[in-house]
Amino acid sequence: MIKQNNKRFRMFETIDDSFSESAALIFAGVFVFFLLLLTWIDQQGVFRLASDDSYIYLGYVKQLLRNGDLFSYNVGEKSAGTTGLLYYYLLSLIAFVSHSLFASGVIGNFLTAVTYTTNAVLFLVYVFLFVRIWKMMGGRIGQSRISFSGVLVFSITLLGVRFLWGFFSGLENSLTTCLILCIFYLFLKRSHWLSISLSSACLVTTRPDLMPIGVLIVICGGLFSCNTHQRESSVRKRLYSIVFSVLSFGIFVLIVVSPCWYLTGSPLPSSLGARVTIPALQNPGLLFHNIRDLMSNFTYLTNPWVVGSFICLIIAFAVRKTKMGGVLLGSALLLFSFYMMRGILNLYYTGVQDRYISYTWPLYVLIGAHGIRVLLGKINSSPPALYRKMASAAYLMISIFLTFYGFMDFRRELNSDIKEMNQVVVTPSLWMAENFPPNTRVAMEPAGAIRVFTDLYLIDNLGLTTSHVWEYVKKRARKQHISNDAYYEGFLKYNRVEYVFDYPQRLQPLSNKKLFAPIIFWVPDQVRFSGGTIGVCRVRRELF
Repeated sequence: MIKQNNKRFRMFETIDDSFSESAALIFAGVFVFFLLLLTWIDQQGVFRLASDDSYIYLGYVKQLLRNGDLFSYNVGEKSAGTTGLLYYYLLSLIAFVSHSLFASGVIGNFLTAVTYTTNAVLFLVYVFLFVRIWKMMGGRIGQSRISFSGVLVFSITLLGVRFLWGFFSGLENSLTTCLILCIFYLFLKRSHWLSISLSSACLVTTRPDLMPIGVLIVICGGLFSCNTHQRESSVRKRLYSIVFSVLSFGIFVLIVVSPCWYLTGSPLPSSLGARVTIPALQNPGLLFHNIRDLMSNFTYLTNPWVVGSFICLIIAFAVRKTKMGGVLLGSALLLFSFYMMRGILNLYYTGVQDRYISYTWPLYVLIGAHGIRVLLGKINSSPPALYRKMASAAYLMISIFLTFYGFMDFRRELNSDIKEMNQVVVTPSLWMAENFPPNTRVAMEPAGAIRVFTDLYLIDNLGLTTSHVWEYVKKRARKQHISNDAYYEGFLKYNRVEYVFDYPQRLQPLSNKKLFAPIIFWVPDQVRFSGGTIGVCRVRRELF
């Protein structure tokens, strides 16, 4: 009878674990649904994005669906202006399937809806990985059939407003987060080095700036995850594993980047050289100078993300002897190294809403929560049943509060940024679509929304989404002592520009009324991340 009861208890415990995991996924799905619904209501029935870079992705997807052009911003011209290759491929795949099943056109609302669909799918993947990782770390959501600590920990991730902003704004952060958790999960499972190498290759082709960290992950995968059943493997076998791990990583990266490299001449699409410059990559001697500057840059060293990575390192070191403690310590070391690497390269700017680093937030939560659990376990490893029930109830109530608190805070910021983007790029794009002929040549600051909502011929004067500017820059470089105004005028002549769409305060030549005729300007209600007032100017014939 006792054995039969124990068997029934284990059966019900298994059912409860499975139900808890499913409940967490349903909870994630409801969260995504309400996000989409509330955003749809706020924007009067249409989906809109909070970042212009998100529209840049969709501009490339649009050209691929409509004309079959891969890596093309203007019809028949190749350029590499996205950040993440894999995210671009994923958006294109979902857009292709959605277009085949539901849509008749590939412009505007359909494309922005594709972004929300992609985000929803990736969010469910992220939640699934988070739940699996928390269970493997010893924190079963259904532990003893009354513990909701996993739900609480997951709810804390929803307090990361900047993390959620990056996840749902239509950037590559959503895929980056999933890949980081996937690699973390593979290390916890002691998976084969090949799985870790392929996942790391996907990571660096999604965020190219993670290349140094990706290589370190691959080396660690070859060193520690090979021959898991033969702990006394020889040095030669481990060396072979590291070599083959790095080789497989390189081959897969090459396979992913080869279409972009062949078509555009650039192995990885990036703002490097257009919006961002890293002098240390051209002059390694600057690294020592940058290290000295980093040690005296208290603003960066006291940044909450940097301080948090150091705290995570201390926590991981303290729990290194616990279950999975080695993986946590390695993750904390890589996390801390990531921020130090950015500082050494003088990459102090973290992007709009910490776009370039916010995808690391789940690692902070997992490492911190595990440390707290270990500490509480030492204080009282077996609390009475009544205390456990009370704690579970408290966990659940706090989780609900944190979830809705974080969600509403995030929703306010996201909608504020969507409103600003509507006023400075979407509304002007729709106006140009109505008032300009289709083949009008427009010079612009990289405004991705113009490509999404119009079929105009666009010329990016920073060289991010089109390469036209670089040809003229090379010619200008051969001549010395050319003023910025003269350079810009020559750029417009060279590309036969008819209109300019830009921020007057950013582009001083636009104030020259002899060369530019102002047509219309848009002023956002609140300036958070844009350049403020933006407008369209006609290039006077006298310039030519």
